Amino acid sequence: MEFGLLTEANLQSGNKFLSFQERYQHVLEEVVLADKMGFDVFGSSEQHFFAPHCVISSLETVLAAAAVLTKDIKLRFASILLPFHHPIDSAEKIASVDVLSNGRVEFGTAKGNSWYTLGGYNVDPAEIDERFDEAFQIVLKALTNETFSHNGKFWTIPERSLSPKLVQKDHPTLWYAAISPKSHKLAGEMGVGLMTLTVGVELEQLAKRVETYREGIKEAKPVGNFITNKVTSFTQLHCAETTERAREYSEKPFMDYTGTVIDLYEQKLKKTGVNIDFSKAREKLNWNDLNDSDQVIVGTPDEIIEKLEKYEAVGVDEVFIRSEGIEHAEVMKSIELLGKYVIPYFKEKKKKQEALNNAQKAEA
Repeated sequence: MEFGLLTEANLQSGNKFLSFQERYQHVLEEVVLADKMGFDVFGSSEQHFFAPHCVISSLETVLAAAAVLTKDIKLRFASILLPFHHPIDSAEKIASVDVLSNGRVEFGTAKGNSWYTLGGYNVDPAEIDERFDEAFQIVLKALTNETFSHNGKFWTIPERSLSPKLVQKDHPTLWYAAISPKSHKLAGEMGVGLMTLTVGVELEQLAKRVETYREGIKEAKPVGNFITNKVTSFTQLHCAETTERAREYSEKPFMDYTGTVIDLYEQKLKKTGVNIDFSKAREKLNWNDLNDSDQVIVGTPDEIIEKLEKYEAVGVDEVFIRSEGIEHAEVMKSIELLGKYVIPYFKEKKKKQEALNNAQKAEA
């Protein structure tokens, strides 16, 4: 199990709302601490017109700031909305942050995240799939070739050379954000890492989504130069010294966000012709159901470990921790506890498993 810190910069902090400046400063303080505490990756998704819930619109700016303040933590675009942008701009953003971070960038993408964003950019919904495919192709060509050109339906680019160039010798690790079962299969078929979520999704459903992705991986025709067979879960998580304190600070913001996401995704999926029944999710929108079904992970370090081992058992390789809406000081304490107790537990577990595997290979 690996650990990521995910933020979309919700302006709410406990019972008050922060300014944009205050929240951005808190985001940077949190990623600096996460880097020191051994987190593997920091990331955010591109969001537009969605205050106060998510206010990181210029994703590359936040990642660039994080790059110069940290040393080891990877920096993931999680994700770029490829259909909304010129692909050269997307490639330049990725390469620029890779340069500033000395090669720590990962590239996650998505087709879209809301119809409100789609309307703001005046993108034709009927063109989304084709625009995504073509943009993805161009970005990868730009990142991996000394010079590149393209002649397609949406973009025509004469031979050019991307500047700056990546520090990494190949393109960054690729990821795709998925919601519907079809998109989970698509991530596997593209040979990229899966970014899924547990907001409104019980552990049993998560297991099925991971299985669908792995089926796609078996049939993968990779869009890049290598396959990334890896699953990360966007999960609301908060760690505290006592169960009661963890719940006190996380219950309201986690339930509020779950309700918001259920509404947004139901609207989005219906407009794309995918009919998923969210009535069960709404009926179970109470703390006991969210907690007992492991849609959220809240508690002491030992309780966090116990729940994450369930995630690991269904095939999740990385948990991308979202703690939005909780007071900044409490989020910092949670990051510290995770780094002091939870992350070392899983690193030691991985070390022991690798030693066992090596011993078995030697005997064979």
